[in-house]
Amino acid sequence: MQNGSIYISFIRPINNDSVNALLEKINQAIAKGYQDIVLLMSSDGGQVVPGFAAYNQLQMSPIYLTTYNIGSLSSIAALMFLAGTRRIAVPNATFQFHGAALEVSQGGEIGRYQLLQDISELEAVERRIKDVLISKTSLQPAEAELLILEGKTKDAQFAKDVNIIQHIASYSIPRDVPIIQV
Repeated sequence: MQNGSIYISFIRPINNDSVNALLEKINQAIAKGYQDIVLLMSSDGGQVVPGFAAYNQLQMSPIYLTTYNIGSLSSIAALMFLAGTRRIAVPNATFQFHGAALEVSQGGEIGRYQLLQDISELEAVERRIKDVLISKTSLQPAEAELLILEGKTKDAQFAKDVNIIQHIASYSIPRDVPIIQV
């Protein structure tokens, strides 16, 4: 069993490859006996499905997870950040939550039933994001919905005011702590 913490740095877009690499590093740390993981994060977001999978697996992991916004977290990356038991941001960090979007190909056609199915999926994703925001922050349902609909970038003080984070602090990694780059 390892004593102390391990730091994992994740500065990547959210996709299947990056999420699998992150979860592999976390699983390796758990297998080595680390129970305290500090996840340093900065990401402009990316794909919703692997982002939610990462959020859910991080929630289920038998660790004390500190998530640390060391730059900007946008979109699904901001949601993944909420998996932390303890959540911290550097003073100049930003967060952006926004509604779901549909990726369409140029010149492609969408039939009525496909469009209705896509709208249903977008609404379901936005409900899931809203549910996480409500459960992990002090935002009320109407406030969470407005945050998603507006899609505005918010600063660390806003994040602290609504309990997206508990602390604003510059970070200093101790010399003797392992740091893993994803």
